[in-house]
Amino acid sequence: MMERIRRGLEGLNGKLAANITLKREKRNILTLTSVEDSLYFDLIGVEAGRKIEIEYRLNYLLEKNNNSLNKRLEGMAKTINQDLLHKEYLKYPVTVSLNLDGVFVERMTLPRLSGKELKRAIGLEMGKLYGDYESKFIASALLTPIGKQLYNLRVALFGREDYRQILEFLQDAKLKVDKITLAQDNFKNLILNKKMLSKTGNANLIINVGKRFSTIVGVKEKSVIAHQIVNHGFKAFRPKFAEGLKAWEEEAFPPAFEKELRREMDAIMTEVFRIGGGMAREASVDLYLHVEDGSEEKLLKAINKCYGLEISKLPGNPQVFELLEISALERGDKSQDFVFPTRLER
Repeated sequence: MMERIRRGLEGLNGKLAANITLKREKRNILTLTSVEDSLYFDLIGVEAGRKIEIEYRLNYLLEKNNNSLNKRLEGMAKTINQDLLHKEYLKYPVTVSLNLDGVFVERMTLPRLSGKELKRAIGLEMGKLYGDYESKFIASALLTPIGKQLYNLRVALFGREDYRQILEFLQDAKLKVDKITLAQDNFKNLILNKKMLSKTGNANLIINVGKRFSTIVGVKEKSVIAHQIVNHGFKAFRPKFAEGLKAWEEEAFPPAFEKELRREMDAIMTEVFRIGGGMAREASVDLYLHVEDGSEEKLLKAINKCYGLEISKLPGNPQVFELLEISALERGDKSQDFVFPTRLER
């Protein structure tokens, strides 16, 4: 009897171990960021399960103000292909997270119609705005019923030829792309799933100051209502400002330090005031800040004092991962998140 029980337990443990193994998955996450004249490629390989382990991290940069961009993208594709081959990760699926300053969202309200009539109505409305929009833009649409007679329609649009260039790059790199999402949707899912916001019913503006650029995302309930990328991050902070921030004792600002603070932060804070002002017309706005280095606490207090704002620290702050990269693993919301096609017809 004891032998049968022992064998049974061994079999059960084997099944549990097999299930745990099945739940763990290796994959690549490529965050592609376009801001002004720079194109950033941030690529990580992860083994994901209950705990996420980063196996490697690769970063690349291309300047877009060059007539040979296509050739340079081909070269970048070969480099990434070889790097993934070396890391033994080329065979694993890739989730692409687009953090693009050229993506914009149109919102409109349409009457409830049959599927065929609704598709025609959407085409007519988009045609009024953009003419032959299907030849100009790649689009992803979300349709939400509001009441018995109306639909709320949101359409994310991005330049079709620019998008084709991205797809050709992914194809040249021989990446096994399984999904192409928008970074701001992934970022929103991360902060909602991790319950980082204290008042989800309010409009919330999250400022993420990264190494090379900063991302501002407006969230209300389950939707992204604003998105902006600023080409400035903490790696670009002048030594004089970094030293002044470290020495500041959180009392009155020395004039020289306040000047340095405004010089460093005005590019970001101008967008915060612009976006936050628009959001405040519809609801009260809560502001949150996350800085991907050790200066967060002091910088938060300095911004609040200098600009007369009440900005909170974003709770649940990951200590290892940059938010925009790892957020692509969060479970999405099919009714709220835009997903772009992985191929285009000529």
